[in-house]
Amino acid sequence: MPILVRRAEVHSVIARSAFASLIALLLVGCSSDEVGTGPAASQGARSLGGTEGAVCGMVVSEQPAPRAQVVHRDGTRLFLCGIGDLLVHLEARSPHGAPIEIYAEAMEIDEDPREVDFSEHEWIRAEDATYRIGDERPHLIMGEPVMVYRDRLTAESALSHGPTRILDFGELQDWWRSRQR
Repeated sequence: MPILVRRAEVHSVIARSAFASLIALLLVGCSSDEVGTGPAASQGARSLGGTEGAVCGMVVSEQPAPRAQVVHRDGTRLFLCGIGDLLVHLEARSPHGAPIEIYAEAMEIDEDPREVDFSEHEWIRAEDATYRIGDERPHLIMGEPVMVYRDRLTAESALSHGPTRILDFGELQDWWRSRQR
């Protein structure tokens, strides 16, 4: 009889363990790495760390600001080495679904576009940012130089080199598409 009691106890322990494992898996599936599609599920921007660029494969933190990051419908977060890479990525169809959050690093009013700054800047929603094109930047910057600022006044007041244009996010995307034709 003691053997039967032990078997029943073992089965009870296994059942409880399996249930606990299932609960743990469900909780992990809802951890901070997962992003839903609603506004309440917003995770905000994250630090660059040592991630690779989704378009070019280079280490994003080793590229000068401004950089970008995109969160897709399936929860995948991709980091991009620059705004040009962001625009390329947004034009391509993604296996991760549509972007639900897009962030860019905001430059400060006193930053010189000719100077390269690898420090991480404040992340702001790309749709809320103001963009400036036309600045001269060092040749190590890949693609067309695009500076990012919190607002239009900051973009207009910031130090510039060369004839520049100020654009909102939609205008920036239209400008990018017109260059690709």
